[in-house]
Amino acid sequence: MLPQHSNPHLKLSFVVFIILNVPMVIILNANWKSFIRTDIDWGSSVKPYGMAGDILTTFSQPVASDKNTSVHDTEPGQLSIGEKKDWHDYKAMERDAKRVGIGEHARPAKLNISTLGLQRKLYARNVFNALLSDYISVNRSLPDVRHKKCKKKLYLKKLPMFS
Repeated sequence: MLPQHSNPHLKLSFVVFIILNVPMVIILNANWKSFIRTDIDWGSSVKPYGMAGDILTTFSQPVASDKNTSVHDTEPGQLSIGEKKDWHDYKAMERDAKRVGIGEHARPAKLNISTLGLQRKLYARNVFNALLSDYISVNRSLPDVRHKKCKKKLYLKKLPMFS
């Protein structure tokens, strides 16, 4: 950020610099794949390192120990390793749908008007409705707000180990 007393020509040159360079950055980011050299065999001399190298190594080679595991493209730009599994716990989802109580399914909650004095006293001290918070279960159920296609998505049966 420029100070208030700065030269107006400096401000103008900064604005011109931004106007001229931002489109260039956008164009380069949109076409970055065209700059990758595919005609060179990099061989084993170039190896990624660090966490990025671990991720690339894990996802670029098939797991040899499992006969049912294969590496294949699922969608352009995405790589899948191995079998997929439905990780949803449908019994737990059904139990959660049947739950009733204050704050269940992210529904708005209110307490009886007889507790209004205590609510105000606790609010003045904690700056939130502590009394109502105590009535809402910590293990309450929440609605599944994911897109319907996301609810049907399958994930890898054996997840990679990363921290």
